[in-house]
Amino acid sequence: FLSDEELRRSFREDLEASLKNLVGALSPSGKIVMMIGDGQLVKADALVRELAAKVGGEVVASATQSRRDWSGGPPRQEHLLLVVPVSAARAGG
Repeated sequence: FLSDEELRRSFREDLEASLKNLVGALSPSGKIVMMIGDGQLVKADALVRELAAKVGGEVVASATQSRRDWSGGPPRQEHLLLVVPVSAARAGG
């Protein structure tokens, strides 16, 4: 089994690779709409913002809603994020 730190690192690496591929495939006016929820170990919206910036994207809009944790834990947050290439974000669109 993986430790919490190994799980965080693995999730981060996978998400970064996914965002790199998605942002890299966008036209200058392209957009990514992403629905992602927080895990027990990760605040997903903050991580997507950080990693998108690292791979040439930017989160330009978001919406967040609490969702019940079906395992019995406290409610978790689910995020709808709009990611665009940095060049489009700076151009206003």
